[in-house]
This record gives sequence, C-alpha cells and structure tokens, in this order.
Amino acid sequence: MVNKKAVIFDLDGVLVNSQPFHYDVDIATLKAFGANLPLDEAKKLAGMALVDRVNKYIKYFTLTVTPNEIMKLHVTTMLNLLETTVLKPIYGIIDVLLLLKQNGVAMSVASSSSLIFISKMLDKLGISQFFDFIVSGEDMANGKPAPDIFLFSAKKHGFNVSECVVVEDSENGVLAAKAANIFCVGYSNPTSGEQNLSKADIIINNYSQLVENNSWLMEDR
Repeated sequence: MVNKKAVIFDLDGVLVNSQPFHYDVDIATLKAFGANLPLDEAKKLAGMALVDRVNKYIKYFTLTVTPNEIMKLHVTTMLNLLETTVLKPIYGIIDVLLLLKQNGVAMSVASSSSLIFISKMLDKLGISQFFDFIVSGEDMANGKPAPDIFLFSAKKHGFNVSECVVVEDSENGVLAAKAANIFCVGYSNPTSGEQNLSKADIIINNYSQLVENNSWLMEDR
C-alpha cells in the first residue's frame, strides 16, 4: 500500500540528462565576458540557482559586470542552445511517473533552473502532463542547499513534509531536501559529475529500483 502523497522531482539530472547542457551554457556565457570557466569549477555548482552561480562566478573571476547582465545573456544562450539540442527523458523515469500516477501520488518539479527553462524542457520531453505544478529556485529567497524550494512545494501540494518524497541527483539538492526534513531519494547520475549523495535516505543508480520495490513510498520510511 502506498502512503506517501507527493513526489517532488528535481529536473536536471533527475528527469533528463541536462546537467552537461547547463555546464555548456555557463561556459559559453562567461566566455562572452572574457572568462574561461573550467568544467570542474562549473560542476561544483551543480544544483544551485542561476543567480547564486552567477554571483560566485563574478567573485571567482573578479568580473566588473552586473549579475543581471550575465543572467540576461545566459537566458538567451540557454534558449538558443535548447532549440538545437536533442534531449530525452532519462531511461526508466517514465515508468516511475506512471507508477505514481496509477497510485494517485501527486507530482511536481522543483528545480533551480528558471521557470521558462523548466517549462520548455518538460514540453520538449513530452512529460508536462504528469506534474501538478513547477517551481523555480529563482523565485525562492534562498536557493539549494537551503530548504526553501522543497518546503514551498510541499505546502503548495497541501501536504506535510512527512508525506512527501524528493528525488535529487546533486549534493546541494539532497542537502536541501534533508534540511526540509523530507525523505530523499538520491539518484546517482554519472552525467552530473562527482556528487556526494550520502545524506540521502536511499541512493539508486537505476529507476527500475524504484519501480520494482516501492517501499520508498511507505509512510514509515
């Protein structure tokens, strides 16, 4: 019997292998401002909201431009690249979404990415219909690893945090889920770089593990 009432999914690296896409966009955007961002440095900020990443980049490169200038170009670069990039849902995630739908479990997406990117990505993947709503970290006072986005999502679902599950692939995301006191499934995704998921309640490397054993949806976990 399923007891959890809502599952809150991160987007990048959880629903789609798009984390490398974000690294490419960050690198291309900063290059336009004369800064050469090493891939390893970009990976360290996986899961962070854009504004937080940009502020760190400005400090790292001692740039004289404003965060808004960088973010404006970042959005343009991202949307242009998204049009020409082939992306598909991560193998096995559709089975998870169908399992949840069949059991009456509510679903949402809570991502550090911008609202326009989340919306366009879900449409591109053909999975928008599974989710009750989407939440962007850009609308939160504090981005991951702060718990704001997951606390907001649980409240928007109308459920207690004990009735929710978060699925995350980044260290910052896992820390945010646990700071919100929500049960967290850590999805170990090689394309997300070296991420410490040790704080997650369970760690998987294949979504079949969630379909074959639904104990992660039990209230007493």
